[in-house]
Amino acid sequence: MEGIEYAELIDRIKASYTDLMVYIFLIYFATNLLSSFDEVPSYLRILVVIAIFGLYEPLSSSIFGATIGHYIVGIRIKKGK
Repeated sequence: MEGIEYAELIDRIKASYTDLMVYIFLIYFATNLLSSFDEVPSYLRILVVIAIFGLYEPLSSSIFGATIGHYIVGIRIKKGK
């Protein structure tokens, strides 16, 4: 595959760490939002956390071509031929 540059390991680690911070922020925000309601069932809290972990990376990568961590570090996902 000509013309393809793969990200170095250190860049991937930086991107993963940044994405971890994004996950923590999203869970913190969701927790605060749900705590503003009187009674929220446990299954809903679990569903929100699973949705954050299950949707952040695939949606970010498919819509924007990168997660926030990838974008900051300069890693882009390109579709091959």
